Amino acid sequence: MMAMMNDVARAVVDGMRDIFAGIDPGYSARGVFVGLLIGLTPTLGVHLPLVLAVWVVVGKLLPRRQFNLVVAMAWTCVMNPLTAPPIYYVFLVTGRFMLG
Repeated sequence: MMAMMNDVARAVVDGMRDIFAGIDPGYSARGVFVGLLIGLTPTLGVHLPLVLAVWVVVGKLLPRRQFNLVVAMAWTCVMNPLTAPPIYYVFLVTGRFMLG
């Protein structure tokens, strides 16, 4: 049983290595940046269309700064109905602190 699980794990790791082989780390890092930037905005429910719109605009205006769309969309999930209340509370406390 353990040997079979090790074989499956090795196959998954090898498959992921094949998928990400040759991809510039900056390409994925920009995807993480855009995903978090949009994921932490109070636009709950329209994160994915916003990421897609930013991806299209960046692709047209700054083709050398293109980012990984799939990674960006995955990182928008940091804000979901379960994590929104604590994150909004931190936004509220920070805003009150900054405004005095």
